Amino acid sequence: MGELSTAEREAIESASNEPMLRQVEAWAAINTGTANLDGLKTMAGLLADEFARLPGELKLGDAAPADAIDPDGSARQVRYGQNIHLAVRPQAPVQLLSVASLVPRKGHALLLDALHRLRDLPWQLTCVGSLDLDPPTAQAIRAAAHERGLDARISFVGAVPSADLARFYDAADVFVMPTLYEGYGLAVAEAVARGLPVIATRTGGIPDLVDEHSGVIVPPGAVDPLTTALDRVIRDDAWRSRLAAGAWARAATLPTWPETGAAVERALLAAETRGKLQR
Repeated sequence: MGELSTAEREAIESASNEPMLRQVEAWAAINTGTANLDGLKTMAGLLADEFARLPGELKLGDAAPADAIDPDGSARQVRYGQNIHLAVRPQAPVQLLSVASLVPRKGHALLLDALHRLRDLPWQLTCVGSLDLDPPTAQAIRAAAHERGLDARISFVGAVPSADLARFYDAADVFVMPTLYEGYGLAVAEAVARGLPVIATRTGGIPDLVDEHSGVIVPPGAVDPLTTALDRVIRDDAWRSRLAAGAWARAATLPTWPETGAAVERALLAAETRGKLQR
């Protein structure tokens, strides 16, 4: 793909806060008739088959059993598929998880600012994601954690194989990702599918994944709302329990991977058809 024109760049940027399929349609519309669209159509046509071959772990569209969470919020071990998830662990510290490469747009610096304000509360943060995509940023984030005296409370484990990622989700109580920009939010979708309360930002497809019953959506780049949401989810065990139950319920409404692949293919084919009709 050559250099984008100003109009093309603006079209893509304006789609960045739209749900995933509308982003696909917007991108395809400005590339109709090009090799790029043909390539995307071919790729999308394979998605359903590829996703159908995923391991037999919890996938989007799977839901927890109706009795997955005790009404009183007590900790229960939930086995579903091949996964084990402690839906609620009301004891301290609350285990926070962020799955994102350490690059500027993922918002780790903002997350550190918020958690430093809450340093007197019982929490631990595990950051899973590449430390090598942007080494200066990764170094700066780790240095900031050290300067704030948070070394013992934040683990930067780097990138992990997909097969190992499940154990980090299963060990977490809350998923947090204050990303500044996101196309879809796959890590957020994974968290919801595993019954984790989510604190994330209003960008890309995230608002389509997380509702008021399964998490909190805050404005990108705003540390005060992020701090407020983290403060409540750490302090309020009962609320955290309700959000976990809401996440399981929300997971049942999400499309499966094969359904998502088929939907993307339909969007691309529709964009191509519209382009041909306009010519």
